[in-house]
Amino acid sequence: MNSYDLQERLVELVSQLGISVRRADLGGAGGSLVRLRGEHVLFFDTSADPDDQLQRLAPDLARLPGLENIYIIPELRELLEEHM
Repeated sequence: MNSYDLQERLVELVSQLGISVRRADLGGAGGSLVRLRGEHVLFFDTSADPDDQLQRLAPDLARLPGLENIYIIPELRELLEEHM
């Protein structure tokens, strides 16, 4: 599975957790999971390489509560477990 496909699966996953997703040019930083007005928001950096985006976001996402109760495709689960 390529990085673009993993990214889309990641968007599906965080949506199941009630996290909104925004895509913005962040200067190549990769993105981040932040809290805005008490809500989690996942930012994807549109100027970053998809592999860099995934590696930058995985540690934040691996710590989210409730992941054990959701089906996660093996490739994405492996990525998240590397950062737990």
